[in-house]
Amino acid sequence: QTANWSDYQGLGISEDKLVFSGQQFTFSGNSYVYQKLRIMDRVALYSGAPLTFVDIVNFAPPAGGDANDNFVTKPARNLTPGENTIHLLCIRTGVGSRVTYRTLTGTPAAPVLSAGNLVTVSAYSAPPDAAQSGTATLVATNDCRPTDFYVRNGVLIASWHTAALSPTVSAIRLFRMRTSDRVVLTDETFGQANTFYYFPAVTVDSVGTVFLGFDRSSSTEFPSAYASG
Repeated sequence: QTANWSDYQGLGISEDKLVFSGQQFTFSGNSYVYQKLRIMDRVALYSGAPLTFVDIVNFAPPAGGDANDNFVTKPARNLTPGENTIHLLCIRTGVGSRVTYRTLTGTPAAPVLSAGNLVTVSAYSAPPDAAQSGTATLVATNDCRPTDFYVRNGVLIASWHTAALSPTVSAIRLFRMRTSDRVVLTDETFGQANTFYYFPAVTVDSVGTVFLGFDRSSSTEFPSAYASG
């Protein structure tokens, strides 16, 4: 037990590991302290055996990076059968033209977090709050941090929302990266004038079909949920 509470929790899965992530803030002053990863043995957990855990905390930004390249580090769910690597990604919350990629290898009892690499992407920034039909009250879109993301067959897929177009709206960024050499395969923004797309979530099936869910609204549309695949 610590004197901190956890925000923006994430759950990463590989064949042998479960990893929980969170931003740590103090109870006393609500001040940000560091990122935290808690690693558990997935096989032991599923079998009902007694559990231990390993914490990795306060890890440094990657070379050339800063605190914003760590701030919302989150683990992916690795859907590749037999693979033990946990893949992690950090999207800068406010503005950026890069993401941070890391791996967590080793055993659940002796995990090894990589130093991380900065991966260049198209510029993104926190979107404006979204217009909605029937009221002047806007829908809060918050910042660029992503929902859950996945790795399957060596490709990481993630999505987040970003400011785009003029006048500025919220649009969807779709990102795919080959994990073996960090080659960006997809870095595309989807948006529409006077329409707000926000809080996307994406996954991929075993044959590579991408499924994308998102919210949408405008001055003539109530907040609505959509799925595309």
